[in-house]
Amino acid sequence: MKNLKYELSPLDDTLREILDKEDVIIYGYAFDEEVTHLIYLLNDGDLIYSTFSNGDLKKSQIGKFDTKSNYYHQLEILYINGKLNIFYAYSNFINSNIFTLHHIIYKDNIESRFTIIRYISKKTTASFSVDFDSYGNIHLLYNTLANDISYIFYTYYNCHKNSWLRDPIKMSQNDKYNENPFIFVDSKDNIHGIWWEDMSNLYVLKYYRMSSSGNERFKWSEVSSLKVESSVPDEILKENDNIISLIYGDESNYFIANSIDYGLSYKPIGNYKVSDIKTKEIPDENNTEKTPIVSKDDMIADMLNQITINQKNLEIQFKDIIEDLAVIKAKIAEIEENSNKNSFFKRLFS
Repeated sequence: MKNLKYELSPLDDTLREILDKEDVIIYGYAFDEEVTHLIYLLNDGDLIYSTFSNGDLKKSQIGKFDTKSNYYHQLEILYINGKLNIFYAYSNFINSNIFTLHHIIYKDNIESRFTIIRYISKKTTASFSVDFDSYGNIHLLYNTLANDISYIFYTYYNCHKNSWLRDPIKMSQNDKYNENPFIFVDSKDNIHGIWWEDMSNLYVLKYYRMSSSGNERFKWSEVSSLKVESSVPDEILKENDNIISLIYGDESNYFIANSIDYGLSYKPIGNYKVSDIKTKEIPDENNTEKTPIVSKDDMIADMLNQITINQKNLEIQFKDIIEDLAVIKAKIAEIEENSNKNSFFKRLFS
């Protein structure tokens, strides 16, 4: 499933070539320091696990799925404490809209297997999203249909109890059609859940946040100050230097909003195209001085880094202005005090 998550990921070209093959049905990937973990399902049912590190690609078959009887819609993986957590949704061809979401914990072999939930999906967009916190708990948003209404639900896996929440929490409104959920856990363990409401000819972003501390700890609350509309229901959240970036749109036109308070508020930064970034030229035989072209991922990373730098510079400038105003205010107070003293003595000796 080619989406913003895929387009902006630091996947190596070697792995992208594998995923672009026609016989790859679904795939998931995760990053662990210098190692990229990639799992993909082939048309013949082979489930392949690949690792890529320092140019070295290793792969092996770790499972066999029944692709002749079942439809496999989505696969995601998380690498937590040295173990692969594999999530996949499938339906059989008879009841093709009824999906079962599975969770497998794998290290050399299958250690645990869970059936998380059964849900109804039209298979048009990503139906679930997963992430994990610093304790190893797994958080999941998923999309399901009921009475022609599409809902978003939240559930989680407790790593200490080794079990999933029995009663998922409904996040979306009753009368809205919702789709394409995305969940993100930031560096402070705050949980961010976003998805799109379909308004017929336009999508409106819904953003909810669960704080890891304070009075609102472990409570979902809507970030209502963020107003986002899009013609494309695709979005991701990324964190860089304690600044969370909301990126949405499509490959040709990215819109970005940044948060410096871990998602409590956002400031729109603008919209960007890859062509907005100065593209470095490809070297040729006649001009060896030209710099080799950078990948799109590198350009996006440079763009986000520059946005972060610019925002921090603005914060420093704003801080300097406040300090200057404080000095000016003190001077004014001093002048007023001296003026009052002079007026007093004038009245005293007049």
